[in-house]
Order: sequence, then C-alpha cells, then structure tokens
Amino acid sequence: MKKLLAVCLFVGLSGVSVLHAQRMMGIVPKRPIICYADPVNRNTVIAPPDQFLRKRLAGAKTKTATIEVEYVGFDARSRAAFQYAVDIWEDLIESPVPIRIRAFWQPLDGGTLGSAIWANAFANFDNAQKLNTFYPVALAEKMAGRQLNHPDSVDIFANFNSNASWYFETSGDPPVGTHDLVSVVLHEIGHGLGFVDAYNFENGQGSVGIGGSGVPFVFDLAIENGTGQNLFTSFTSPSAALGTQLTSNNLFFNSPIASSRPKLFAPGTFSGGSSIAHLDENTYRPRDINSLMTPQIGFQEVMHDPGPLVLDMFSDMGWVLPRQVHTPRNTESTSPLNLTVKIQADANNGYAYQPASVKLTYAKKSNPADVEVIGTPTANANEFSFVIPNTGVADTLFYFLSVTDNETPNRTFTVPGKTNRPPVQQGRYVLGIGPDTQAPRITHVPRLFLLASAPSLSLSATIEDNIGIQQASVEYAINGVTQPPVAMVQDAATEENTDGFEALFRAGYRASLSFSPGTLNDGDVITYRIKATDNSANSNVGFGPLTGTYQVNVVALSPTQDSYTNNFNVTTNDFFGDPEFSIITPAGFVDGAIHTAHPYPNGSGPDNQSNFVNCGYPFG
Repeated sequence: MKKLLAVCLFVGLSGVSVLHAQRMMGIVPKRPIICYADPVNRNTVIAPPDQFLRKRLAGAKTKTATIEVEYVGFDARSRAAFQYAVDIWEDLIESPVPIRIRAFWQPLDGGTLGSAIWANAFANFDNAQKLNTFYPVALAEKMAGRQLNHPDSVDIFANFNSNASWYFETSGDPPVGTHDLVSVVLHEIGHGLGFVDAYNFENGQGSVGIGGSGVPFVFDLAIENGTGQNLFTSFTSPSAALGTQLTSNNLFFNSPIASSRPKLFAPGTFSGGSSIAHLDENTYRPRDINSLMTPQIGFQEVMHDPGPLVLDMFSDMGWVLPRQVHTPRNTESTSPLNLTVKIQADANNGYAYQPASVKLTYAKKSNPADVEVIGTPTANANEFSFVIPNTGVADTLFYFLSVTDNETPNRTFTVPGKTNRPPVQQGRYVLGIGPDTQAPRITHVPRLFLLASAPSLSLSATIEDNIGIQQASVEYAINGVTQPPVAMVQDAATEENTDGFEALFRAGYRASLSFSPGTLNDGDVITYRIKATDNSANSNVGFGPLTGTYQVNVVALSPTQDSYTNNFNVTTNDFFGDPEFSIITPAGFVDGAIHTAHPYPNGSGPDNQSNFVNCGYPFG
C-alpha cells in the first residue's frame, strides 16, 4: 500500500489557529500480536453476552456488523468454532462496511496459540477524532462509514496453531489439557479490530510509531502511568525514560466511560507482540469477566465475552460514535451559506446522540472571531442545517462540526478531528467564498514517443479545482499543423471530492487522439497540451503544461537486421523507449552504455534507503 504523506498547514488568524489540508495516510503492518498458551488447567467458563444468547435462543439472525472469513487450512470443526466467535463479535460491534479476515490454520512456534494483525491502517479519514493518528482499517472504515481500502482487500490477518490441543465445540466444556478455540479466535479478532499498540523497546530505548513513521495508533494515545502521565505526550520517543515506562508494570488505559482504569500488560522484561497490547495478566485473572484480552489463555479457560472494560475501550477508540456526514463545497453565491450535516448514530445497545448539541463553529479570514451556530433539524431524518451570513465578497471560511452523545460521561465528537499533541489544534474545513480566480491544476505524465503505425495516442490526467470542472480537452498539432481539439472524459471510477479538510474536486480524465493510416510518419512530431475550464463564473482555465507544450516523437521500426554492433561510445538514434533511452558514459566507466531512468527513487531514510513491509503473506 502506498503511503500518502500528511500535509499540515497552520493559518494564523488573530482569533483562531486553523489546521487544514490534511491528507489521508495508509500504512502496512510490521508485527503481529501474539496469544500464548498457559499450560495450566483453569476450569473457567465465561458465557457469551446475554444479548447474544437471547437472540440465538430466539433464532434471530440480526447482526450489526458483517465479518467475512477466508479460511486457509481449516477443517469443518475448526471453521465452526471460528464462526461462533465471529457471530459474537458481529453482535457486539457495528459497522456499515464488511470486515474481511484471512485466517491460516498452520503450525506455529513454541507456545503460540494464535496471532493476528491488522492488514492496513489509516489516518486523517472522515470522522477520525485524532489527526495524524493511525486506526486499524476495520475501525477506520466503521468511523468513516465507507470503504477505505480495496473492496477485495483483507482487513485482518490471523494465524492459529494447528499443533495445539484444541477444543472445537461451542458449549464451553473443554476436557483437561485442551484450549478453547472460540476463546482464542475472539481474542485474535479483538487485536485486529483495534486492541493493538505501536510502542517498542530496544536497547533500553522506548519508542512509539508504526514502521518508523512516528505516527501512533489511537490505542497509544490513551495509555498513561500510575500518576496519570500520558506516555505519548509526556515522554520523548525514542528515549530511555519512555523505555522505563514501558517496562514499569504500571501502565493503564485512560477510558473515560469505563467503570475503572484498565491496567495494561507491561512486565519488567518487554515482550514484543505481547507487552502493552494486552490487559494485565495478574490483574484480570481467570474467571474475571475482563480476562479475554490478557496475553495468555490456559487449558479449560473458556471466555466467550470480551468483557465490559474491553468494550468500553473499543467505544473510546471509535467503535461507538455518532458519525457526521458532511461534504464541504466552495461557493460563489451571494446568498447566506446553508451547510448541512447528517448524523448516523450507532443503533446497537440503545446508543444515541443528543440532537440539541449538534453545532457548527466558524470564523472567517475577514473576521477571525469564532461564532457558534446551533443546528436546525431539516425535513430529512437526523439532518441539521446551519445558516452562515455571506456578503458574496471574496473570503475564506474556517469551520468544524460537533455533536455530543448520551454516554456517561457525555462525549463530544468533532469533524474534522483534533491533533494528538499539545497544544491541541482543532482541525477545520476550509471553504472559499465569493468570486473564484483559481485555475484548475493538471497533473499529467507525458508520452515521449509513438510508433508511426499506432492508430491512436492515449492520454490521461488528474485535474483538480476548488469549484469543479466544466470541461477538459487536448489541444494538439502534427508537425506544427493545428488539429481539432479532442474532449477528455472523466473516469467513472474516480471520486469527485478528495479526503481532507479543504473542499476540492479531483478526478481522472482520459482522451484518445486517433490517426488514420498513413497520417503519421517516422520523424513527425506531435505537440499537445491539456486544457481544463472550471465551473466558476469566471470560467478559469488551466493548462498542462503551464506554458508551452508536450512533445511526442513519431518513430518507426528499422528493417530486420541479421546482426548489430554498437559500443555506445557515440550517441545513436537506433533506440527509442518510454521513458526515453540515454546513451552516456557514467563517471568511473571507460565505455558508454544504454540507460533508462532508474525505476526506484532515493529512499527517505538513512543512506537514502526506504524499507517496506509486504503484508501479502501470513504472519507466524
């Protein structure tokens, strides 16, 4: 997965500091979270949640999430146990986007019962409450209310030890010396859904951040020590002081809605893949309702309920929230602005938001003092409107939306979210008001050559504008003779609005320049440029390139040769390619050589290196 870098811009207004122009980020995983076997018979049974059992007894098929599993190596018994765990999670969480798991049944090392990892993580998406913070893809898609990765992509990778002594039934009565598979599957799915951290300890130094990015997980932001110091904001990464905290056996998850502060597993010897990303084993002993997410599961230890503390932690991370659906749009209208937001609140367990608390807070470049507007219900269910004065004079509007829920204590959610370090900055949408003078921006990779026998020249471009695109076309000439322009069409697969805070239209466009046989000959030159006109009253025009034109050389294949010799010490036109070949003698070499541009640019790390992790295989 290609990582999209975040761009942060602070605009100083005397009454408001504005953070905008965030870009969504994605990253692939590095290490799985491991569940170890405890070789002690615990003779423990924690039944599934009451609501799940009631629905099951009544034969109800209702669920609030869909989890689809691709089984690799499982037999009928192991699949049935796995599905029972899936059924429990589908009744406990809520998401409009299917969650896809690829599960492997294979031998694992040592006392490992299972392992799991998120397959992708995202930051700065719609409804993310913490900016520049990663959320596992399943949680991110739930919060955004839409697919963020490819619809066929896996969301969670999970492994289960085929050599372990398993109990496959769902009745919760495992024999001595067997591990309850349902419990272990519940545990591993919990990690994939968000019970995962980005802390590490090496050579006495503690650090935080995924893949060396320095960007934390949302889970990381809630971790504090016994005196209430937040690890992410109070300690430098990397540092020995942070390392001391990670091995202090004194870390907690600050869950505002939990009945108590959940203690985390932070033993004196750091255990990668186990430390921090579990509840404390000694605090939540077998038979404790909250013991599922501890690092070890014993023989005869049946836990078919994640427990209230885990569910509260999940709620705090974003698994329970009122989603705010809003699309910013620039406008040239002189009428008052009428902005709307639709609230999509989770229905599970009676969760609701407080309609009277739906608000919009705004400031203008011309008047930076914040103004708060209470939302007015529209004729559409759970939709609210906000009227903002508008004189039609060119200006910039900076605003955010907020809604409060009915949890105890009440929680307030904002879109955009807030930064994760003090001084905390509130993200804001940015809208242009009044006459538009911005021309469309065109991104295009030019073609360098075309075979004389080719029937057409295909061109593509990405065009973005703050208002929208009225039309796009290709203007071109053959050997200096102007040809009729060719209209570009928008790609059906592209979205018109980008992720981020600033209202922006961005879409892909394509065109094909067709040539009749004999039109092109070896040595001809095609010049072209892309022209785009926006939807503004000024019909602003943008070009690609900004000045001049792109040039395509028309070439033909030489007759077949019985033999060919070239030492490449002299430039030759015998070869062509896209990108164009070069004949050069590199420094330190005696003879020339034929070259193309190197396909991999310099890395961004030490010694110009970049390291990437392939997550297309199971984790052991």
